[in-house]
Amino acid sequence: MRLREYRLKANLTQQQLASKLGCSKAFISQVENHKKEVSVKLLVHIATILDICPCVLLNFRCTHN
Repeated sequence: MRLREYRLKANLTQQQLASKLGCSKAFISQVENHKKEVSVKLLVHIATILDICPCVLLNFRCTHN
């Protein structure tokens, strides 16, 4: 998952993203370091916060606008 890349593009710290998601900074760190996986529901929530298509986080080309 390309979470770190897009979190940084959105100018968010791990703590800021964690607060918006209602999770811990440690969890965000673990996801960014490929130690934890996220549910589809959380993936969509992350993408909404970052204002991107969820498929982009997974390295897929987004085919809709």
